[in-house]
Amino acid sequence: MPYNGKFKSTCSNISKKSKWKNPMKFHTKIRDCFELESFSKNLLPGAVAAMLLTPGAAMAIPSYTITDIGQWQPVAINDVGQIAGNVFDLATSQQRAALWSNGEITPLGPSDVTYSVATDINIFGQVVGTSQIPMGTQGTPWRAVKYTGASVVDLGAVDGGNSSEAAGINNSGQVVGRTTGYINIGGNSFFTPNVAFLHSNGVLNALGEQIGLLQSAAIGINDNGQIAGNDYGSGNAFLYDSLTAATKFIPSLPGDTTNYALAINNSGQVIGHSYNNLGYLLHSYLYDGTSTIDISPPGTYVLQAFSINDQSQIVGYGDVTGEDVGRKTGLFLYENGNMKFWDELIPEGSGWNLSAATGTFDINNNGQIVGVGNYGSEQRGFLLTPVDAPPATDIQYININSNGVISGESFNPAYPTVVVTHGWQYGVALGQDPLSQSFPLADVSQAVAARAIHDDQPLNLITYQWAGAYTDTFVEYNTAAIGVSEAGLILGRELNSLFNGAGYTGGVHMIGHSLGASASSAGYRPVHYP
Repeated sequence: MPYNGKFKSTCSNISKKSKWKNPMKFHTKIRDCFELESFSKNLLPGAVAAMLLTPGAAMAIPSYTITDIGQWQPVAINDVGQIAGNVFDLATSQQRAALWSNGEITPLGPSDVTYSVATDINIFGQVVGTSQIPMGTQGTPWRAVKYTGASVVDLGAVDGGNSSEAAGINNSGQVVGRTTGYINIGGNSFFTPNVAFLHSNGVLNALGEQIGLLQSAAIGINDNGQIAGNDYGSGNAFLYDSLTAATKFIPSLPGDTTNYALAINNSGQVIGHSYNNLGYLLHSYLYDGTSTIDISPPGTYVLQAFSINDQSQIVGYGDVTGEDVGRKTGLFLYENGNMKFWDELIPEGSGWNLSAATGTFDINNNGQIVGVGNYGSEQRGFLLTPVDAPPATDIQYININSNGVISGESFNPAYPTVVVTHGWQYGVALGQDPLSQSFPLADVSQAVAARAIHDDQPLNLITYQWAGAYTDTFVEYNTAAIGVSEAGLILGRELNSLFNGAGYTGGVHMIGHSLGASASSAGYRPVHYP
């Protein structure tokens, strides 16, 4: 894969959060990237401070800047600022899942796919959704899929089923959704079009069968393995703990008969909507583990919450008529019992109108919000960012190729340094899921970058692409192994050039996969500091 200054593929897991302001602590902690620990409950404490206000107090929601991110449909944003969504090509009538990163939209999956949908994204840029299987073939089953960089993985279906849809993914790569297939309940086998599933460690499990639900769907999973979903039989949402196998059913709001969950955060709070069988007055609720709270203000006709972050900020669509403000419609932000609509959040005269915003909205732990709104006569994707958002962590992306050519950004001698080297059959590895045995160069690099971003640790991130000279899809292993020593010498020479030229004395952490570990070792031996 040509180096472009950023890495779009991802690693599958990362360890618990800790500060690495000390470079030596950083080198110690970076090893944890590849230990399968659960993600920290609060990924960015302090990044967006929760507003500690007493009920009824005035809420100081920060003002937002609004950014045009193109004519497409953004649906989810992670804490690194990558956005999953969908693009539509009028010329070919194709709709494809896509990833927005650093101002660029990249369609995901094979180019001949006729129709695919993105629904969620995790911190590593792994996107889940639904696509036709086989890819690009009309009239074939829909399958839940996971996109990781250049690869796409079919998550399958339960026994006897041929279709599935993915709804959510957590930072451990676990995926939830619904599937068709046969399930066994009370000793009897039933075929159902709606079975909640959990895909974990490469296996798709019929979650609906485990809970005993004939018609169900899972809509979200947090980093603690708690899953929110819906029981279509009873018309109630549920909260399932995949670690304890305990299930709670979420009660509807007083006077209502039906409720459905739409999102869950890392505290186990669930949001959804509640209504009666007559379909009147769609209200949104917040379930805190014990009670269901109506977050809809007086005068609500429709209030549909779509997303909740770890600071309990909620975004959604509303149609509300109040005595003091008249009718308000469109995007809302709710926090600590207070609600503001879009026109109170973005600058006046921006040219944007979010009163008839369509689709869904999402909010990350930095308070950034994505969705679709009207700009002039066009519907376009937008990104709202709090004006007091913290600055982005500085990561210097640098690449060294097999000829010893250095490209990318500038080396900073004040930052700790990590060097990542790929293994044999580099080309094949790029097409594999990082949950497999082979970790591609970009996948590991993205994991390192994600860790640094979460801990606000500036970093020199150097990738060594020795493919082409000694490794390739069609180069035999023995041939590649013979070239390891020379490849290492090239790496060591260029590291010396960087370190000595900048007066760097901070040490270096080497990560290599397969033969890349040998190349990294050979590359480190000749390294000497000024």
